[in-house]
Amino acid sequence: MRSQASTGAWVCAAAIGMAVLAVALAPKAHATVLEDLKLADLTARADVIVVGTIGEATALRLPGADQIWTDTALSVDQIVKGKVAPKLTIRQQGGRIGDSAMVVAGNAALPAGRRVVLFLKRQGDRFYTVGMELGAFEIYTGHDGQPWVRRRTTVPVGRLAPKGQMQLADPEMAYHGAPLQALIDDVRALLAAPPADAEVDP
Repeated sequence: MRSQASTGAWVCAAAIGMAVLAVALAPKAHATVLEDLKLADLTARADVIVVGTIGEATALRLPGADQIWTDTALSVDQIVKGKVAPKLTIRQQGGRIGDSAMVVAGNAALPAGRRVVLFLKRQGDRFYTVGMELGAFEIYTGHDGQPWVRRRTTVPVGRLAPKGQMQLADPEMAYHGAPLQALIDDVRALLAAPPADAEVDP
């Protein structure tokens, strides 16, 4: 699904394989709403979960396409799920080439030099954040001098009700200001847990 938020600003969900819900606020204005993904959802959907440091970004146009994409380098410090090379590329729709710019609401903020925890889907030799900005946690130094994490959300989140209506929700805040190790431990616990439909031996 793709909805026009303002002139020259687009939201594209199909390329990253997750749902973006568009709700009309006025006849000529729309808002982007991301699917509400909890830590369990992010962990289950991610092919790879890593701790790393953001590198340089490069904007490009794919052959035969008008849209602008941005490839951002990531140096991997720690792998929590999956297998991946020490360096990988995160691709997001949007960016700037010369006088042309494409803004995508809900993209993960990936400035060079920032340490992050990323929940990623693999597509060929590139990776995409699960749930756009919901799959990116910034690492910072906490009051105890240890690494902590936070996740900044810039657009609303919601879930589709049984009748197809969109219901806004509060984003999960348990990890907005939490020790990095607590996040990693909880992800590992989710990965180690048996599937919900698995049989349990008596």
